[in-house]
Amino acid sequence: MKNYVHAFKSIRDILVVASIASAIVASQSVQADDYYNYGDFNPGVGYTTGVGGYVDTAGRVEGIAGGEYLFFTGGPSYGGDTYAYIYRVETAGDENMHPLNPEATGPIAPRTFTRVGDPYLVGNYSSGHENEFYVNDSGIYYGADDFGITHWDFGWLNRTVIGPTTPGTTQTFAYHEASGTWWAGGTYREIYRLDGLSWTYLFTHPNLSGDHHDGMEIIGNSLFISDMTSDILIQYRLDAAGNVLDAPGSPYKTFSYSASPYVEGMGYGPNNHLWISGWSSGTVYELGGGALQEEIGPTIPAPGAIVLGSIGVAFVGWLRRRRTL
Repeated sequence: MKNYVHAFKSIRDILVVASIASAIVASQSVQADDYYNYGDFNPGVGYTTGVGGYVDTAGRVEGIAGGEYLFFTGGPSYGGDTYAYIYRVETAGDENMHPLNPEATGPIAPRTFTRVGDPYLVGNYSSGHENEFYVNDSGIYYGADDFGITHWDFGWLNRTVIGPTTPGTTQTFAYHEASGTWWAGGTYREIYRLDGLSWTYLFTHPNLSGDHHDGMEIIGNSLFISDMTSDILIQYRLDAAGNVLDAPGSPYKTFSYSASPYVEGMGYGPNNHLWISGWSSGTVYELGGGALQEEIGPTIPAPGAIVLGSIGVAFVGWLRRRRTL
């Protein structure tokens, strides 16, 4: 009888601890935001537009293997000379740490931004915020509203136009690596894909309460979209051929944030986070963590999940020991 009483107390104690851990997990899952702002960087270059990110595994930009970079334009809001800037981003600590992030709670790790080279005159554009950078191992791309898709080798060498201008007025520019296709987003939320030498209209995304479309990035097989003054991101899934798997009015996931500045370009790379050019704020800011991080990059398990996992292992071990008695 004593053995049964002892067994009951042991199981009861384990269940009590498990219920406490479940409460921890539940409390951590309640959060106001689906992603977080990790800070604003003001390079002092006027209106910031057209941001793109790049993780340089082979040292193509300045000979630093593993360097993480932002490419963006700065200058007048409409018309005039548009200059490109490259900044190296270095983070001293866990890039996902944030006071409000339940999966990595703590002070934000310091970011250091170092300009690489001199500003480069991209050209005289009717509107710098209707074009955007995309950078991969094959070089630097910029497009596609004014002069089509332009390519440079690293070092701003061998400038070549490789694709046509987009139809109408577009605000964003992205690339799907798996299918090798270029994408663009129009002011009125229409999404295009470059098929061969012609832009094909695909669909119009929902109004995200943000004046007009002005943020788009493709990460892996996911298409992320925002409006200019919106605090909402939507995600569509793509297949390897570049086909959209979700209906236009039914995005795969929707993410919200309570206090985002303007969205005037969207890139991905440093810290496995999204980077937004903030237009009239003159800033580039960093978004990530939370539920969004599960879709755009590496995550770490929440402490509560670790506790529950440990309890499960302990409980199985206890049952095995009981069976040997």
